[in-house]
Amino acid sequence: MTEAAIQKAIVDYLKSIGAWYFAFKKSIRKKRRVPNIICHHKGRFIGLDVKTARGRPSTTKKAKLRRINTARGRTKVVRSVEDVKDILIELESSEDDQGDP
Repeated sequence: MTEAAIQKAIVDYLKSIGAWYFAFKKSIRKKRRVPNIICHHKGRFIGLDVKTARGRPSTTKKAKLRRINTARGRTKVVRSVEDVKDILIELESSEDDQGDP
């Protein structure tokens, strides 16, 4: 499955649960090194960095993700809708979670 197909499936899921989200265009993502999707759900800011099974975030991207976590947001590299569901469940069960830099 391509990164674009995974991202579309995730966006469709976020839409279905009523989460606020914004999916960045590839040109902006690459230039600014931001997560593919940012969303806000049940009071939490979440950055979702979509990757294929073999994909890995760059060193620069990892640094940006750590900055979001430090600011009490949450980031996660996700490879499927199931990964997104898991992070949302995890956040609902942990109110004081500050992310994993």
